[in-house]
Amino acid sequence: MCPACITTTALVAAGVTSTGGLAAFAVRKLLKKNNGTGIQNHEKSEGGSS
Repeated sequence: MCPACITTTALVAAGVTSTGGLAAFAVRKLLKKNNGTGIQNHEKSEGGSS
């Protein structure tokens, strides 16, 4: 492969890795936020129905 092709491939791989890391961080934040509220709602529904 030519040097330009190797450089382009490396830049594409770095971009995909960076984007994947940001997406994983966002998903983790969203799940953590939803998980906390889901537990509170679940406890309220259990306590109210007893």
